[in-house]
Amino acid sequence: MASPKHGSSEVATVTERARVHDRRPVGWSLVLLFAGYPVWWLLGITLPLTVVVVAMLALELKRMPRIRFPRYGTLWGLFMAWVLIGVLVVQVDAPYAVAGWNANRYLTWALRLFWYVAATVVLVHLGNVTDRVARARLFVSFGWMFVWIVIGGYLGALAPSVDFPSVLEFLLPHRLATNAFVMSLVHPNLAEQMEFAGVTRPSAPFPYANVWGLNFACFLPFFVVGWGRATGWKRRITPLVLVASVVPVVMSLNRGLWIGLGVATVVVVIRAAMAGNARLVAVLGLGVTLLAVVIALSPLHAIVTDRLSSPNSNAGRSELASRGFASTLESPVVGFGTTRDVQGSLSSIAGGSTPDCPRCGAPSFGTQGQVFLTTFAQGYVGAAFYLGFLGLVLVRSVRRRGATVTMALGVVAMHGATLFVYSADNLAILPIFAATGILWRAADGERVGTPALLELARARPRWLAAAVAGGGLAGLVVFVATPHQAAISTPVLVDSAATASGAPPVTLDTIARLVTDRSVVAAVARASHDAPDEVGAHLRVTADPNTRVLVLTYSAYDRRDARAGSQAAAQSLLALWQQQLTADESARQHELAANLDGISDALAVVGNGRAALDGHQWGPVGHSAGRQLLALQQQLVTRWTAVDAMLRTTTADAPSSGAVVGRPGEIIRPLPWAQRVGEGCALGLLAFLAPALRPHRRPHRPPNRPPNRRPTSTISASRGMEVFR
Repeated sequence: MASPKHGSSEVATVTERARVHDRRPVGWSLVLLFAGYPVWWLLGITLPLTVVVVAMLALELKRMPRIRFPRYGTLWGLFMAWVLIGVLVVQVDAPYAVAGWNANRYLTWALRLFWYVAATVVLVHLGNVTDRVARARLFVSFGWMFVWIVIGGYLGALAPSVDFPSVLEFLLPHRLATNAFVMSLVHPNLAEQMEFAGVTRPSAPFPYANVWGLNFACFLPFFVVGWGRATGWKRRITPLVLVASVVPVVMSLNRGLWIGLGVATVVVVIRAAMAGNARLVAVLGLGVTLLAVVIALSPLHAIVTDRLSSPNSNAGRSELASRGFASTLESPVVGFGTTRDVQGSLSSIAGGSTPDCPRCGAPSFGTQGQVFLTTFAQGYVGAAFYLGFLGLVLVRSVRRRGATVTMALGVVAMHGATLFVYSADNLAILPIFAATGILWRAADGERVGTPALLELARARPRWLAAAVAGGGLAGLVVFVATPHQAAISTPVLVDSAATASGAPPVTLDTIARLVTDRSVVAAVARASHDAPDEVGAHLRVTADPNTRVLVLTYSAYDRRDARAGSQAAAQSLLALWQQQLTADESARQHELAANLDGISDALAVVGNGRAALDGHQWGPVGHSAGRQLLALQQQLVTRWTAVDAMLRTTTADAPSSGAVVGRPGEIIRPLPWAQRVGEGCALGLLAFLAPALRPHRRPHRPPNRPPNRRPTSTISASRGMEVFR
């Protein structure tokens, strides 16, 4: 125990820190960020300024006399650990994704890491702000952001083609400023150039319409509570802003936004009914009814109906989701660190973006919703930590009352409703985790504690480092001890336009499906010494984007077998395609010959008819019939000449099916060991934390020892677990 002198100095230090903190405005950096957001957007410095704001919030947390943490903060800490481990696997090849090294993946990983760090800081900050004036100031600043989002929606709807560079874009080097990833961060645009039903979707002040929709949904509840409770002109214009926001909401054609608003409305109605607030229930019911009537009786009905159905969009999302989940099965523990570009497109194996059609390529894996992002980037385990933390906070706080809790529940409910539509790796994660901080504080009250992961890291940092390093070393040993397959690829230029004369060209996808033919499978099995039923699992067919080059890759534990299998696949595929071309050409010849015989017979009949007319005097009728027969004879002669020319052309050899355009080469997978090392580090962390996560009994106190009523957080030295007393 500390001496009284030491205890007195500690209390004095805490008291002094509290006084210093009370003299400083709380959350002023958030006010600066959101109130002046249009200026930062035009300057192109929204992301750098957000980094500064998060750092300022972290400093405010450091100055607080004591810091509260969520009761289930260990789950969030584990998710953050999974994000950090993801840097090891960002260059690991993922199935169905473009293979090879890509330095931009480190940038996307770092950006998402920042947003998760920002979410953590805002979560803890809002959970520790107890002063009502400070909270009201923060809610008003969030409301300013909503106002700018509504104004940006109008600008995008009225002037969708307006495009201009930011100030930062002028200052950046040309090579960096023209990078697609960097441009999405620093280049202002008013609308996303993607049209549905003839309407361009507004996105200002964000690069994408879906990001606009998620931010609209998440900042809306803060605007309603913050500005609705304010005094003066803010409170008076709140209803006007809400009514005006309906127009950009509809014009944005954001199905996820509509669904999220509907879910939030249901949450508010249920909680208002439970609280006995009949007036609020009636107002919301009347508003929803009027909105439904306006949509049903206006041209908006067709737009909303078509957008909600959108069979092409729904099918594309389903296909991308199924491929993403199937790809994650190859790395279910830690995922692949960040998003990946899809190999080909959703419609063609050789599809891809072009300057004239930038959206012809498929969206990247992990960009179609937060569930897909966390699953693909952090694996099924990391996604479970993310969803488990939010779910536990939501369940524990759902019975708490108050307008602030209802607002926070609405934000988290909208995030939950759009998990499969919107990714929260943008500014929207700040209001989402601000609402989460409000919820866990409402549920836990004055409970003070530290997540077990953080406590153990402080108490036993060497043990933590040893567990993580030992797990990574064990993963490396497993990688070395496990035999690995070599992948050999053979590029083949296939002439997909070389079909039978007069027949339409086939697609490259149709030719690629020939690898499943029995003859191809048998040839590959003989060359690679694999069983025929194993060929399909080892043979992969891809294509260079926007070309007619198929790449046949075969994997085997022996490089010679892999090379032989790849070559056999290429040669047998070309041979099979050549056979089909020859068969089609022969069938075409028979068809043309039969057509030529039919035309000849018709010419003979027409000639006999003209001869009969020439031998008799039929008057005017005969002259008219003769002219008709002559015209028909000329048409038949023209047709016969054309068919005869086509038949002479088909007597030549069938067109070539294509050729191998390169030597078989081994695919060098970047960092093939990193996946096992990352999994080992993750499992080592879990093993280190396991004692703290076990259920434990309350320690027995001696009968003569008075209980310590001061709230503390300690670690049991014998079991290494967190104990709250």
